[in-house]
Amino acid sequence: MLCSLKKNRLLIVSYDTPPNRIWGVADNISSLYKHLSKEYIVDIASKNKGLKSKFVNISTDKFVDECLLINKFRNKEVYKDFELLIAWNLNLVKRIKKFYSSNKTKPSIIHCHSWLVMIASKKIAEYYNVPLVYTAHFLEKQYSGMKKIPTIEDFNDITSLENDFFSHCDAIITFGKVYKNFLVKNYDNVKSKKIFIIPHGVEIRQKYSKKKNIVLFVGRLVKEKGVYDFLKIARRLKYSGYKFVIIGTGPLEKKLKENYYSSKNLIFKGQLSRNKLYEEYSKSKIYCSLSHVETFGLTKLEAALTKNVIITTRGSRIEKVFPKKIVFSVPVKNIGRVIKILLKLIESNRLVLDKSEKVYKYAKENYSVENMITKTRELYKWLLKLNKIHKKNAPDRI
Repeated sequence: MLCSLKKNRLLIVSYDTPPNRIWGVADNISSLYKHLSKEYIVDIASKNKGLKSKFVNISTDKFVDECLLINKFRNKEVYKDFELLIAWNLNLVKRIKKFYSSNKTKPSIIHCHSWLVMIASKKIAEYYNVPLVYTAHFLEKQYSGMKKIPTIEDFNDITSLENDFFSHCDAIITFGKVYKNFLVKNYDNVKSKKIFIIPHGVEIRQKYSKKKNIVLFVGRLVKEKGVYDFLKIARRLKYSGYKFVIIGTGPLEKKLKENYYSSKNLIFKGQLSRNKLYEEYSKSKIYCSLSHVETFGLTKLEAALTKNVIITTRGSRIEKVFPKKIVFSVPVKNIGRVIKILLKLIESNRLVLDKSEKVYKYAKENYSVENMITKTRELYKWLLKLNKIHKKNAPDRI
């Protein structure tokens, strides 16, 4: 009965969705679903999960995914071919239209969460003539100027896709000022007035484990996340009395394990469930985010809310999540500086307690889920109101 009273349908389109997350994107979607389901009918469209999910209710066929997305020779890759990805998007469009036609309804607003599904999101927004929102979890041009671009083969195609898509967006969400400026400066079709800063929000859990001598890394195992830097630091500090724990999966996983597993103080834990991941955050004392590019760094926030000291890289392509005075901020690839900071922390438990309490307090005050949801809700309402006015004033079709 409650569902029938809801007037608007929110369609979230994403490559990464809960419960089987690849990146932090899924966590953002999970929060939107949980907190907006009372006022919106929330539909989530994505690839086939191979299981029944309370989240994803519109998906492509498993056979279609196997043909167009999955590389059986390199199954850690996100997609296998740009042209096939376009075909997969068109299949997703077909599935979305079929879903709404069967249910005799339509979406009121589209929220896209990845360049991987931009084509599908744009076509559905145009077909139903509804507002289109994009959350910039990542921008392809972050790779510009890097010696080795992971997506070099498709880089120009992806950036062209982004430019076209941004020109059709009614709103673009970024997590901070650094990437708002980056968007305006590096993309042709982005107007500042269409960009809205809505920082990530994380659920605060009150149960904590006893802290252990652990330095933690959480992230996709790719070079740009700084995983090689973390491993080199672990080797240099193998007699420090601290364990270095790596959580995550990715294209480099097998190679890293083969080359670095000999170190006794280094532990690879692979991909973990949300509850298991939280336990690891809760046990560790120090969190290292050594990424070379980072639109936000959700893991830093999660680590801060479980009272970890934060060591983070700084640079023009890394969003500032915390003030410098409450974290340890180092230039990208400066391994020597990170080692000096770690040695200082290892020698002073008082410093660990002081920094962890300060960063916890700041995160709790500034990055609540409630704040994120309130701002997102206000944005949706504004866009829906504008769209209603636009349709009312549109000339009648002859």
